[in-house]
Amino acid sequence: MDGTISSADLAAGAVTAGRLAAAAVGTANLRDDAVTAAKIAAGAVDATALADGAITTEKLAAGTVTATKLALSAVDSARIKDGEISSADLKDDDVSSADLKDGDVSSTDLKDGDVSSADLKDGDVQTADLANGGVDSAKLKDNDVSSADLKDGDVQTADLANGAVDSAKLKDNDVSSADLKDGDVQTADLANGAITSAKLLDGSVTTDDIANGTISALDLADDAVTNAKLADGAVDTAQILNAAVTDTKLANGAVTANRLAGDSVDSSKIVNGSVSAADLAPSSVTAPAIAASSVSTVHLAPSAVTSAQLAGGAVVAAAIANGAIESRHILDLAVTEAKLADLAVSSRTIVPQSVTTGKLADGAVSTGKVADGAITGAKVQDGSLTAADVSPLAGSVDLDPGTVQPGCAPQTWPVPGVAAGDRVIVNADPDIDPNVFAQAAVQAVAGSLVLRVCNISGAPIVTADPSTFSFLVIR
Repeated sequence: MDGTISSADLAAGAVTAGRLAAAAVGTANLRDDAVTAAKIAAGAVDATALADGAITTEKLAAGTVTATKLALSAVDSARIKDGEISSADLKDDDVSSADLKDGDVSSTDLKDGDVSSADLKDGDVQTADLANGGVDSAKLKDNDVSSADLKDGDVQTADLANGAVDSAKLKDNDVSSADLKDGDVQTADLANGAITSAKLLDGSVTTDDIANGTISALDLADDAVTNAKLADGAVDTAQILNAAVTDTKLANGAVTANRLAGDSVDSSKIVNGSVSAADLAPSSVTAPAIAASSVSTVHLAPSAVTSAQLAGGAVVAAAIANGAIESRHILDLAVTEAKLADLAVSSRTIVPQSVTTGKLADGAVSTGKVADGAITGAKVQDGSLTAADVSPLAGSVDLDPGTVQPGCAPQTWPVPGVAAGDRVIVNADPDIDPNVFAQAAVQAVAGSLVLRVCNISGAPIVTADPSTFSFLVIR
């Protein structure tokens, strides 16, 4: 009868894969933590099955987050480890003047001989202003490197956090019994062969010959009492031998549900394939009745597997569909340094103004990274420029002891490196007579330095020691 087979009637492991209808197993039929990693098909978990924020740091494999997985402008200053931006990470010619802090570019940051006359403010370069040494990293202020070249975008990852698929994503369904086998139902209360026709002789006993009430069982020949001799309702249980009523004695449909004793129908009495879904009582197919590995994908109802049904760690990388992990699935701050693939952070993923001074490794801003004209006077630290920073050639020459006549006269010294057309800045030692000075014209000949030595006192001046003039070549 429909709905009469309960859970108690099913043997352990009786419901195999072939007995389950497609989509018969719903969420309500799955035990919590029943779905382990081995039960999830490769690529089965897509973006819609993941709960927002489900991807935590520990769910991401090291090096998983590559450059293409980072959203535009996703990496801001707080995400960049201090001192990790090296010269190789900076685009050539991309560090502009606006990116450099006023007064923070020292002598050591400038290439020798690369500061030309055009870069110096007229009248501002004096010997006393040129300090020994340069600008090192300790002189640079933190938070001055910009990240304007980074684009915004979505961060995606290939790992799912434990418990990512919740019940809201899965549709409930019931386990159907359409595939259960039919069988014969027989009762143990029926005796085998109690009254047979062989015991009664057809037609030998007539009513006229027998006194009322005088025929006992001993008087009747085998097969003497036929169907025609029995009054309607004359044969009750007491008249039937145990086990006398066989299958052939029963009329079709004679054994109804109320004729069967409790637990009288076992597996041997049921015809194979005869138990349909309609015969199963609601919730009758429990876990012990289902054979191991019998529930496959086709038996699960859509959205039947909720977060509660997933065992801890059940969702592994192979179960996640490509591109399924969206930004909303990743828990905030879950992408740590170890999760980023090499070269994953590109210009498009860095938030503008995010690369501050503290993020730059020492020596990261090389000549190739600085845009032309980026270093202005405001960027150069006061007193940090040396002669080597502003001149291709610097040195000193001595005026031999002797008499310096009134007026001016040219003096020549051999100085390798001087080129025709060079301009020269000259300073005299403080112990030289204040009436004696030197002037430098544009140099006409390579390899020598020509200065006009002048005496403005109006009288000869005798020098006992060599007079030293320091010079700086400007090209």
